[in-house]
Amino acid sequence: MKNLIIKSFSLISIIILISVNTRAAEVLSATYINDKKSVSIKVERWGGCISVHEYELEYKDCSATIPAQCEAKLVDLTKAKDECDYIINETIIVPIKSKYVDNSSYKNALFTIKGDYHSSVTFKLP
Repeated sequence: MKNLIIKSFSLISIIILISVNTRAAEVLSATYINDKKSVSIKVERWGGCISVHEYELEYKDCSATIPAQCEAKLVDLTKAKDECDYIINETIIVPIKSKYVDNSSYKNALFTIKGDYHSSVTFKLP
């Protein structure tokens, strides 16, 4: 019985370490940049060996409310694994699809960006 408890505890510890140490980006804040038709996003992530990570937004459908409510997931496109264990805080700039910024149907839309660890931020389109 004691061996089973120790093995179970070891397995749970390994699962927790793997889930905590995944290289994910948590979104902290977002601000729309009108002249660039982009959003400035503050992120926190693990890493540090690869200095520049590349991101994009993966869009979901918007609701038909007034104002529209849109959602996107922040995706890290970096191919190589960043194996370092530093906590990196950085501000990234990601373009917003013209479908949203050049269409009057999305005027004043509330845009939510979801990150990892259940993080999310919302900003308003002009």
